[in-house]
Order: sequence, then C-alpha cells, then structure tokens
Amino acid sequence: MVLSRQLSNLFCVVVFASAASFGRAQVIDTPRGKNPSLRVNTAEYPAYPLVIRIDHGALEPLEAFDINYRSRVDCVVLGTHAVGESQTLGAISVLMIPDRNDASFDLSFQGRTHVSTVGTNGPALVYSHTDTDFICTRQISFHPHQGFVALASTVVADTHLVYDGFGSSRGLLGSRLIRRVAERRAGESREEARQIAARDTEHELRQAFDKRLNAQLTVMNRSMIVAQFVNLFVGKASAMQLSARSSKDCIYVGVGHEGSPARLTAIPPRRASVAPIEIGVHSTILGGQVTKLFNLLENKTVLPQPSRQEILRALSIPDEASAWIKDVSVHDGWFVFGIQNETPASSLTATAP
Repeated sequence: MVLSRQLSNLFCVVVFASAASFGRAQVIDTPRGKNPSLRVNTAEYPAYPLVIRIDHGALEPLEAFDINYRSRVDCVVLGTHAVGESQTLGAISVLMIPDRNDASFDLSFQGRTHVSTVGTNGPALVYSHTDTDFICTRQISFHPHQGFVALASTVVADTHLVYDGFGSSRGLLGSRLIRRVAERRAGESREEARQIAARDTEHELRQAFDKRLNAQLTVMNRSMIVAQFVNLFVGKASAMQLSARSSKDCIYVGVGHEGSPARLTAIPPRRASVAPIEIGVHSTILGGQVTKLFNLLENKTVLPQPSRQEILRALSIPDEASAWIKDVSVHDGWFVFGIQNETPASSLTATAP
C-alpha cells in the first residue's frame, strides 16, 4: 500500500509534466546509490519516446481461414438473361512485410469463385459456368490518432468460361437449328462474354471484401485505446512525427517530435510474454520526477495489480479503456503497457480497489 500511494502521488506530477517535456531532451540526475543505470541524459534520449508495437496476434480478428459464400446470379450479358448461383471459397490472411518503412500490413483474400448459369436469349438456352481464381489485396495502415485506415483494394484474377451445352425452349420443333445458331453465336462472342463475366465477378469480390473489412476495422478501432495514450503523453495539438518499421510478426510505430530522424531505432526491449498490442512510454517524456518513480521499481518486472491500478487512476484513463490493459511493466527506462486482444469481461477488472 505504501508503494501504491507513492506511485499515485508521483505519477500525478509526472503526467502533468509530460506534455511540456515531449519533444525535448532532459538531463535527469539519479540520487547517489539509486539505480545509476536509470540515469537519463541527452545522449540516451530516444527520437521516438512513445512506441506502439502491434503484434500479429492483434490482427487475428481480420483473418478467416474458411470462407464459403453463396449468392444468386441474375444478370444480362450480351442480350442473354443469365440466372444461376455463385459460390466463393477462400481464406483471408494477414501479411506483414519485413523491412517496410511504414506502419502498414497487407490483408489478402485468396480463393476461387464458381458461377453456374442458364442463359435465355429468345428460344435459345445457353448452359455455362465460369471459374475465377483471384487474390484480393488491401493495404492497411495504422495511425495513432485514427487507428487502422484501409487503402483501396486491388484484385488480380483469372477467369475461364466454359459452355456446358445449348438447348431450346420450343421442344422438338426447330430445336436443332436453334441450338446450332446459339452455339455459333456463343462461340463468336466468347471472349467478350468472358471479359464481362470477369469484370462482374471482380466487382462483386471487391465489394464483398471491402464491406467485410470495413465493418471489422470499425469494431477494432472503436475498442482500441491507443489514441488515448498518444493524446495523454503527446497531446492532440503537439507537432509530431511518425516513423515505423516492420518484421514478419509485428509492426512498430514511433511517435516523436517534429524533425526527428527518419528511422525508428530505439524501441522497448522485447518482453518474454508479448501482449497483442504494447505501448512503450520512455521516461524522458514523463518529466524530471520520473527518476523517483523508477527508483521505486525493479527493472524488467511486471507491476503488481495494486500498483498498476494506481498508475491507471493517476493517468485518468477511463474505466472502459483501463479494462483493456493486460499488464504494466518497467523495462530499461520504458513503461510498457500490454493491451489484450479479447473483449474484457468487465470494465471493473483493472480499476476496482
């Protein structure tokens, strides 16, 4: 309880000083005999003192490994009224591109669409099907204030058209002639019909992919508390600069003052237990009193529940946002806030006395 009260009092001072100290280096003298490794000077001041780590696990809600979608087809192609059914089988996966210098990843929807129809043109009946192998890709960027922002989708597809047969709605009378004429005309316009079918299929794929993804991103952005941390420690009106780096399993987004170096180099140490989203706040943007706070804590440790609750209260983080915080730890001059991926059972779990 003594530690909790000390943390609460110190953090109130620290947070008020953070907005003023963001964007400039400070020299903080550590009291003699008190963790000299935590001394912070200008040389140790990171260009991006707030770093957001987005693990691949945080993006799992966007993935789907078994998509089976059916719909009715009713359209007119080159004067032929086609009615039938469409079935799309595929999977959606997240692709993180190593060494990409922006806070983005790709969402890939890959699969096949099979469309089977019966076309009517006068008395002629045309039985056909198309198979389209496709890859829909959409680049998703992350912005600390806005959350996930999606760019336009692109589709790469290959469509094959097959005529399964020709018939007549007039029974035996003249049916042979009708079938021959229908087959000849279908052959003459085969490539044009294939292109129209490909265009329509790609349009439907892009529309369905965007609709699904937009809804998922809206839900994810609504539940994320990253923007609250950025506004708390940086301020909405601060002139800031972003830098990012990516690997095969995560994205780092650095928030620094305007004019910082282009590359993000200093990041919080990798923890043994990684949360889906981690927010690292360096001591240099928390004001001079932060040295006293760090001297009360052991390095590379997860704070106990009472201390964590005191910190969250001192930061004035709302109850609904606090519930998403999985843990708080101290690592080599960084406060690291671990954010859970699943929906919290109750907003009281992180804030109740």
